[in-house]
Amino acid sequence: MGRLTSEKAVKEILAWCPLDDYEAERARNGHVTLLAETDSFDVIEGVHYSKRRYRVGDGREADVYLAFLSPDAKAHLAVSASPLRTIKRVKDHAREFDGKVLFAMNAGFFHFFNDGDLTPYGIQIMHGVVMAEPGHDKAQYCTYWVGLTKDGKPVISDIDGYYDTYKGKLQYAVGGGLMLIKDGELHLHVGEGRGPRSAVAIAKDGTVILLNTDGRSTRSSGLSYGDMIELFTGLGYEIQDLLNLDGGGSTTVVLREADGTLAVRNVPSGPPLPVSYSRYGVEKSDPRGEEQVRCVADCLLIVADET
Repeated sequence: MGRLTSEKAVKEILAWCPLDDYEAERARNGHVTLLAETDSFDVIEGVHYSKRRYRVGDGREADVYLAFLSPDAKAHLAVSASPLRTIKRVKDHAREFDGKVLFAMNAGFFHFFNDGDLTPYGIQIMHGVVMAEPGHDKAQYCTYWVGLTKDGKPVISDIDGYYDTYKGKLQYAVGGGLMLIKDGELHLHVGEGRGPRSAVAIAKDGTVILLNTDGRSTRSSGLSYGDMIELFTGLGYEIQDLLNLDGGGSTTVVLREADGTLAVRNVPSGPPLPVSYSRYGVEKSDPRGEEQVRCVADCLLIVADET
């Protein structure tokens, strides 16, 4: 079959997850309130990490992990992607960059439900090598993607943008899900409650903001799409584009610590992939704890520049 166009893909999205009025959604589901910033430091100059606790509209609370990459930082956005039909933990993805990864998180959706073959739903480009193009026959709703051009500009675009403008010009790219803010305008989709989430935004000044939130636990409810919009627009940046990424059991935050080691900073909800995936060379995940970490097809990274 031919590739999806952005128009066709968006129609498919709206068929199962229609647009909602943001103000009406907030009135129904309540607002997010910052309770405390429990951790905050510069990983290097221009790369900032923050852990925050929010109260959401139903009275529950959520732990949120944020990474801010400023446009003048001596670091850049990158993607680690496994060869097709293989997956690995976020920490193992981060090890692919010879000790230069400062922050890592899960990213794109991949086909693993119902004994899926682990094919990524969207684009994958790593070190300028195209591993999967957007709009292929298993793209489903991965209309949008985030990436870094070969001249170092972070960008969020769609299938048509790739083929019309960015093909051959990307150093890194990975597919995402729903656009929540597009070109500075609200673009809210309904159909999702609160849970573990992952997202990426690009602000007008070029700052890249990465978000993850724990969910599915008594400690942390997670966020809804409306919650994420409100949270991002309250960070003090003029958000141009906000893209939802694969969340749920895949949500994992890895940070390079002061001693140089890589550590999982959040509480992944899992569950690990089923044992049947051993046929792809994937070992069963360890019992609950740090290694209750689902193997994933690709990751978004903040990587220190070469010196």
